[in-house]
Amino acid sequence: MRARLFSRILASQLMVAAGILMAAPSQAVQALLVGVGEYGSIASPLEGPAHDVASVSSALSSHWSVPRGNIVTLVDEQATRSRILTEIELLLDRTSAGEDVFVYMSGHGTSALDRDNALPLPTTSGAFIPYIERKPRSVDGWIQALVIGRRDLNPLFRRLDEAGRQVFVVIDACYSGNTVRSAFSSMALQNRYVDFAQLVPHPIPNRSFGDDLGGDFGANTIAHEAYPYDNVFYLGASGEHEVAQDIPGSLLKTLPTLDGKPHGAFTDAFLRVITGRLPADQNDDGYLAYGEIYQSLRGFMGERPYTHTPSRLPAVSDDETSLSSRSFFGRRAPKPNPPAKGPFIVDVGSNNELARALANQGIAVFDVASGPSFSLEVRTISGATQLIDASGNLITTLQTTKQPEVTNAVLVQRKIHEWVNNEFDSDFALFTDVQGLGAGSTRRGGDVLGFSARSGKRSFLLMLNVGPSGNLSVLYPYDQEEVNAIPAKQLVALHDLTRVAPPYGREIVDVFAFQEWPSRLDPFLGESFSIASREGQSLIQALMADDLSSARSTLAVFTASP
Repeated sequence: MRARLFSRILASQLMVAAGILMAAPSQAVQALLVGVGEYGSIASPLEGPAHDVASVSSALSSHWSVPRGNIVTLVDEQATRSRILTEIELLLDRTSAGEDVFVYMSGHGTSALDRDNALPLPTTSGAFIPYIERKPRSVDGWIQALVIGRRDLNPLFRRLDEAGRQVFVVIDACYSGNTVRSAFSSMALQNRYVDFAQLVPHPIPNRSFGDDLGGDFGANTIAHEAYPYDNVFYLGASGEHEVAQDIPGSLLKTLPTLDGKPHGAFTDAFLRVITGRLPADQNDDGYLAYGEIYQSLRGFMGERPYTHTPSRLPAVSDDETSLSSRSFFGRRAPKPNPPAKGPFIVDVGSNNELARALANQGIAVFDVASGPSFSLEVRTISGATQLIDASGNLITTLQTTKQPEVTNAVLVQRKIHEWVNNEFDSDFALFTDVQGLGAGSTRRGGDVLGFSARSGKRSFLLMLNVGPSGNLSVLYPYDQEEVNAIPAKQLVALHDLTRVAPPYGREIVDVFAFQEWPSRLDPFLGESFSIASREGQSLIQALMADDLSSARSTLAVFTASP
């Protein structure tokens, strides 16, 4: 049978998507970088935004040959609402059709998706908070002071899009305050989110602002309807129900950033990608596609103690013009220089018996000399054992504290760690996503899961799942009848999945694409077994054999109680 989390996939829906693999190299790049960290009495200050702007500017000029005269920066008091919108409008005058426009914004955000937000934005609305010279005294004053997606940004981006500009938008700000990720993390990072409960005059009028403000901040740079742009790709710091975070100077020793300066957590990851410190060139063609940047960010941030997961628009399922495959500025990427990956280290606290048992199995145990980095933490609570990852996410819960069972569970997690971190050289692009990922990476009990995939080449897809306890299942294809070639750039939408149910924890979903179907995989179709079993290891060896043109994309999904 298939894994507990998923029911049998009843159908695959194919949608033809026309598009290009790579935009032609631009003659020029024009960039607008905005960072607001000083808000006076309006909001708590952020250390990251000023450093974010400076470091992104430096990376663009030194790694991507963007002339400094082509980069406009607005920091703190320069970044008023009117100045931001004026500079975006001027990007149209500074560029020609086919040229690249890059818009980056870093600072506080707000959203009506937070149930505690007192500002009467529409139910799906959000905003970037610019520098505000005088604190508004009315609700209307606050509404006029914010940069709201559909009202302010959408018309400007439409003009750029219709004029043929290649637009890349990156925003490091919050959408909302509803998440359960990293609940066990010991690092208290500052949120890039403003709750207006103490700022807006009370009582709040009962009123509607209509469709002109509808839509959350990120999505409404483009709106919730069918994707309206041909040339605008968007990356955001968090899902619509998540809070983006800032890494302050006080935490740099335990959570170092790329350059040792305070940054937004999302921006630090983005800087690592565009400077070559974080591998992203999935198909090894020397260019960074938008989709490759997103997938690299998603993987890196999922391994760190952040409460948020980056988002992208269009989603894989909506990307009918293959925007994901367009390259960043149409220029060759910096030569990759990734850091070495660390060993599998377990923090067992004061459990000396478990430490000895794990040491006998060749597993390194966390101690002061190891520094702050570890892969897995073992916690005992109320007769049960919790396994927590380095990001503070619950991996799984064991209803026992007995050393042999706990040791075995840790050994299984080591197998999963080795599997996820196994080097895999993709031969072409493969973009995957959880359907509805804009809501974040956490799925609660009762939620229905689905997945989307687009392959850069005609290929055969295989999807497998590794559950919280290490159960490995081949989800798709279920049998030989479902083994079918998927044309290049067509959407594969995998629907009709069961609702999330306990036990809750971390689910790893791996998608592989093969240009020719490996018949050695036939015996595993529709099967389920432990990743540590002989069958599990045989499947891994079959997947990792380097004798076929293939690609791989890995997703992590965290599940929690309703």
